[in-house]
This record gives sequence, structure tokens and C-alpha cells, in this order.
Amino acid sequence: MNAQQAQRWERTREAGKGKFILYYGVLGWGLIAGLLFSIIDLALHAESFSWDGVMINLIIFPLGGIWMGHWLWKKAERGYEQHLKSKKGTEA
Repeated sequence: MNAQQAQRWERTREAGKGKFILYYGVLGWGLIAGLLFSIIDLALHAESFSWDGVMINLIIFPLGGIWMGHWLWKKAERGYEQHLKSKKGTEA
């Protein structure tokens, strides 16, 4: 993580983990993945397409997005901590 990314992460983390998981995990990953999966399913299986499947996708993928958002948060936090350690090491 470079200095610019660290500054951006500082602003993001001020909004909080819950908001981050909602935006980047549930909406940013889960909802988009659910819609794309439904569109692909429609394109490949139009004759057996069902709206029930779409609804299931729009529930399951956002739930998976909670996990994804949590994972992304942890990954960003590790990068941020490493950046701070390296910054502290160069200042000493």
C-alpha cells in the first residue's frame, strides 16, 4: 500500500466497517454478482429460466457479500498496518 492508498483507506475506515461491508461486499460484490449470475443463467438456460432463481441469487450472493466485504476489510487493514510499520521504520 502506498501513501495515497493509505490516505484513501484512512477516509474509508472512518466511515466504519459495517458501512464498508454493506457498500463493497453486499452491494458492490453480492448484488452485482447475483444479477450477473441471473443474466448468465437466462442466456444459457432461457427455456428453464425462473424468477425464483433470480430471487434466490439476489439473496444468496449478497449474503456471500458479507463475507467478501469482511475479507476485503481485513486485507486492506493488513496492507494499512504494513504501510504504517514501513513508514515508522523509515522515520527511525
